Order: sequence, then C-alpha cells, then structure tokens
Amino acid sequence: TKDDVLSAVVDQQVADLVGACVTTASSAGLVEALAHVAAVLGEHPALRKAADGEQQLLAPLLTPSSSRGWQLAREGVAAVLTAGGAPSSPADVDTVLRWATSQVLWPLSRDDARTGADALVRGLTVRTSAPATVPQQAVQSSGALGWPA
Repeated sequence: TKDDVLSAVVDQQVADLVGACVTTASSAGLVEALAHVAAVLGEHPALRKAADGEQQLLAPLLTPSSSRGWQLAREGVAAVLTAGGAPSSPADVDTVLRWATSQVLWPLSRDDARTGADALVRGLTVRTSAPATVPQQAVQSSGALGWPA
C-alpha cells in the first residue's frame, strides 16, 4: 500500500541519517552530529513543504510510538550518543529526540542549530558528573540551638 511504501522510505531515511551521524559523532563530535541532524530535518524539501501547508501529514512522524520508524530513531539516537561519548539512557535519548523532531516544524538556522546542539550536549554531560557537595563547617554547639557563638 501507499502507507507501507511511505513507511519504508521514512525508515530508510532514518537509517541513512543515523549512519551519517554516528560517523560524524565519532570523527567530529556529538555537537557536529546533532547540528547535521538539525540541518537535514530543517532543510528537507518534503518536510518543508508539509510543514508549510500540510502539518497534519507530519503528525505520525512527530508523535512517539512503537512503530518501526520510532524504534529505529530511538536506537539510532542511542548509537549517536554512544559514538559521541555521551550518556545514552532512555531519558537522554528522549531529550535528544524531542530536540531533533522540533526541527521539522520549527527549524533552526545552521548557526543556531550548532549553538543549540552545543547546549544540549553540555546538558547531557553535566548531569553525569559527580554531584556537587557543599563542604560542611564544623559547628561548635556553644551557642543557642547549636549555632556558633
């Protein structure tokens, strides 16, 4: 059917984009890979045409589901994150997917996409650091309620 053909085309394009991004993340870094995703999704002629006049056609592409395309996208984002040395938990994957799919209806310029990708990558890597601890001062209990005198 026509839907099956469209689904196969989307699956192939997702696979192609994932392959390019894994290579880019491995060689040039995760920021460049995510900036590439934003450029591809933001400049894709068919997506631009649909976004400009037939947004309802994009709903299945932008609505997470258990479909093969979304499974490929999730697995692909995890592979790209891993190739770029970033955490790839389900929450990390979902965060990146939300950012990437936003490019379909609200694309960034190439410069803004790189800036956004950089912020996203910094956010992913910050929370994997050890939590900050506040050094505790020794409290002398010579004052009232344990406050220092």
